[in-house]
Amino acid sequence: ILFKIYEIRKTYRFHLGECTRRHPPGKEIYRKGTLSIYETDPADHRIYCQNLCLLAKLFIDHKTVFYDVDPFLFYILCEVDKHGSHVVGYFSKEKVSPDGHNVACILTLPPFQMKGYGKLLIAFSYELSKLEGAVGTPEKPLSDLGLLSYRSYWSWVLLDILRELHGAVTIRQLSQLTSIAKADIVSTLDSMNLIKYWLGQEVICVTPSIVHERILSAQYKRPRLTVDKSEILWHPRPRVMCRRPYQNGHIAQSLVEGEEDDDDDDDEDDEEESRGRTAAGSAATATTTASVSASAEEEDTQTSCTDEAAEQELRDQSSM
Repeated sequence: ILFKIYEIRKTYRFHLGECTRRHPPGKEIYRKGTLSIYETDPADHRIYCQNLCLLAKLFIDHKTVFYDVDPFLFYILCEVDKHGSHVVGYFSKEKVSPDGHNVACILTLPPFQMKGYGKLLIAFSYELSKLEGAVGTPEKPLSDLGLLSYRSYWSWVLLDILRELHGAVTIRQLSQLTSIAKADIVSTLDSMNLIKYWLGQEVICVTPSIVHERILSAQYKRPRLTVDKSEILWHPRPRVMCRRPYQNGHIAQSLVEGEEDDDDDDDEDDEEESRGRTAAGSAATATTTASVSASAEEEDTQTSCTDEAAEQELRDQSSM
């Protein structure tokens, strides 16, 4: 369980007989059935986290962080039985991420792959982001397997949300509901062939029948393992104020987690303007379940007419 490196098999066997640890160090923050997740801080367990990173390097070619683990927190997924907790995978995240990354590295050990553990770790990372009231995205680049897992998770979450919503919705609203970054939402909807041109604009048009077809498709099946929010025993760490140099005769203060947005007022104005356009478009497109702009710069919904011809055109594009 400690992932120590031994040069002699005899020493390793002696350790197995003497070691009394039966679970990862740190605090257990989730337990559901035979699965548990521990939060481990390198400030308290540096050697353990370094050994875990060295183990991950065997399976992740582009991994570069092995010893400088202090800026991260580790969330370790375990299978639990009568003998203790057995590590099956983990993800790490920065304690302070100016880029909004909620995952720095994620790994499911090879013997435990194809069991839904990867998507469970992804889902758990977004549940933590929701508790923090933040929008998160994984650190890039992702491995091929990692990209497939994330794309599958994003697809299901977005389709599940769109199935429940009625009327028009903005990308910003989808991001707030799911804690998924706007760029990831746009790329995921694009991968589902839901982006098309309508009246000279690039829009995403979704109808109830299209959502239903995507959900029934094997490509977008529900994850085998889901996170039970009621079993999460975790709270965001308190934000610490730090003092910055004088600005305009006043001491500037900002949060350790990142600079506060100076354009909050502008964002609120943009959101009000977006709501106005959305309401006007919604009245003209009563049959539209959701239509959102594919331009991350605009962040607003441009509704589109979804008559029978448009729906048929979308089906033709999806089948190509």
